[in-house]
Amino acid sequence: MKSIKLPGSLLFLRIRPEKDQVTCYFIFFISWHVFKFEKQTFNLNEIPLSLVKEFFVKLANEWDRKYRI
Repeated sequence: MKSIKLPGSLLFLRIRPEKDQVTCYFIFFISWHVFKFEKQTFNLNEIPLSLVKEFFVKLANEWDRKYRI
């Protein structure tokens, strides 16, 4: 499992080379005790890993505008 620190959030990647899949666990911290969690699976034959990371960076920025004052 690989972890990536994003602005105000964490992204954990579980890469499965035998299935050509990556499962992403995205945790966005709204405050000390409040967070939002999302899990998604991507097929690496269709989407490269760099685009998966870019997707979650944009999601973190979007949620930062939406959930933080």
